[in-house]
Amino acid sequence: VMQDEVSAYQILKVVGKTGNVDITASIARNGGLLGSSSNSDVAKIVLVDDAILKPASLSLFELETGKATSSQGSGYFTVMQESKDVVKGSFIAPLSEVRISPVTTGTASLSLVDLCLSARKEAKMDVKVAGVHKVIRETRDKVQLGDSISAQVRMVDSSLRSLPASSLNHVTLDIVSDQ
Repeated sequence: VMQDEVSAYQILKVVGKTGNVDITASIARNGGLLGSSSNSDVAKIVLVDDAILKPASLSLFELETGKATSSQGSGYFTVMQESKDVVKGSFIAPLSEVRISPVTTGTASLSLVDLCLSARKEAKMDVKVAGVHKVIRETRDKVQLGDSISAQVRMVDSSLRSLPASSLNHVTLDIVSDQ
């Protein structure tokens, strides 16, 4: 606590620690016009770090929704986006979550902005939304009559990276014979 000799106030300088702080202010009275009793009051303050989002990056299939959990900060946030073309984000206060809904494939960056506190470091999240670019069948191309073969099907995005297994929940595959 710093106090100027001629000032009627004190400044509490925070040094990077978090937690609860109780600050008590007291006025001692020796009588006179205001009376002789002393008064005091307590301010209960919670010191927090800048808000953070976990995970800091997320990969989604275009038909899925995603979420990230926020911690620290004031608890009162809004989601800012450079562009709403790829995803839409919203903050759900009771759950301390950011919900992400894809609009189309691509990449986007979301920021969680604290409405009550200034931040030294922005809480950011990078989101990559992938869609089915190609379905690749991997199997032998010839089989002897009466034998059986197994086949694997892979779905890849435009960068030829395999889509997550959860994308299979949104796809129906049928086997069709050429004859």
